[in-house]
Amino acid sequence: MNEIEGINQVHAKILNDFIVYVKQQTYIITEECEDGKYQDFADVMEDVFAYYVDFKKYAVKDEESMEEWVYMLPNLLMYSFLGFLAGVKNKSNYRLINNIETKVIQATMETIGLISDMYKQD
Repeated sequence: MNEIEGINQVHAKILNDFIVYVKQQTYIITEECEDGKYQDFADVMEDVFAYYVDFKKYAVKDEESMEEWVYMLPNLLMYSFLGFLAGVKNKSNYRLINNIETKVIQATMETIGLISDMYKQD
């Protein structure tokens, strides 16, 4: 994956920091999973990134759609990640998954807050 484009450098840094965080959490979770689980979610992330890029290219036509795009990636990535967690959760990793789930939701809210602050200043 190339670095994700943002509305400006600050936005791009916020997004890329969040992506790195989600990847780290994915690695922690998949250490105990069967082979290939990390790559399974990496493939999902690539689809999310492609949708994000295509949305800007084809759907951003006005301020309202631009604002939707600015906030899109953290939300899509979080919901995809939560779906992934549901698929790998079991009795032996239940606590770990719940802990990481909470941390990723919190990180998403913090990321949205940073984007909101940046967007209001831009």
